[in-house]
Amino acid sequence: MTRVVSCDPAVTPERSSQRTNALADRLEQGARALANFASALTDAEWQTRVPKDGRKVGLYIAYYSHQTQGRELVNSENVLVRTDDRVWKQVASKAGTLDWAGRPIEARFAELRARDEQLAVAQWYWIGGRYTASDTVAKVLLALQKLTGRDDDSAALVIYAPQGDARQPVDETLGRFAAEMSDAVTRALEQASKR
Repeated sequence: MTRVVSCDPAVTPERSSQRTNALADRLEQGARALANFASALTDAEWQTRVPKDGRKVGLYIAYYSHQTQGRELVNSENVLVRTDDRVWKQVASKAGTLDWAGRPIEARFAELRARDEQLAVAQWYWIGGRYTASDTVAKVLLALQKLTGRDDDSAALVIYAPQGDARQPVDETLGRFAAEMSDAVTRALEQASKR
């Protein structure tokens, strides 16, 4: 079990230890759940290509719990590419939808470029079982979670694939990946939020 100690003399161990230790325990449980999920994947599953066009697709999940200022889902620092990035540039963006768990969800699509590489990206948020691509709606959903006494567990989801020379448009590849993987990803998010 992890123990967190404060260097602030005004914070007594009795006041902070219960809540801090509960948070540390919950973070450890979530990390173990994610590690168990990832360790169950075979090498072949880690390298599975999307049927029909053979592209590799990446999935990035940033999971947030017990959010505080500066360590939160919706934050001006949480961007695909920072404006001062010397390697990557975001060169296009648009709104769209993806089929996720059998229903359409909003997503933001972007094109990222580096010197020798181009990526197509789709991103959205998961907050208490709801999905949105809007920062404003995400903030409202998080506020509702807190006002109704529920945890503020949430996640930013990003899927991406190289543009490459495949015959199929890359947005179709992202769409197929979302449709095929949505149930497994949703189960993992729901399991992490129950810990």
